[in-house]
Amino acid sequence: MIHLLGQQRHALEWQELYVLKHEFGLSMAGWLQRAKQCGVITDSFHLSMVKRFSAKGWRKNEPGDGLPQEHPRLFDQLVYRALAEQYISEGKAAELLGIPMMRFHKERQLESSDAVAYQ
Repeated sequence: MIHLLGQQRHALEWQELYVLKHEFGLSMAGWLQRAKQCGVITDSFHLSMVKRFSAKGWRKNEPGDGLPQEHPRLFDQLVYRALAEQYISEGKAAELLGIPMMRFHKERQLESSDAVAYQ
């Protein structure tokens, strides 16, 4: 945060927050909040920006592309690890992943488009 925005700032430009949002995947409001938490901006400047943020209607819909939906992969990795170590069966792995056995077999062999997306 400090490396990107500086140690202490008197003001931030909307365009700065917009660029950071798309580069790092954190909302503009998130950058604003984090800047306050790190002491980059003052509480009063943060409050004034939040008020302007609300006035522009950005609390519900920020400008720019929406951030992609995150899909955590740790659980999937742990299921496949348990399978490799023979702690669980293929059927149990498919059940835990919430997918049918046919799809599980294809993904396990990296034959499906979903499995290729993991790489």
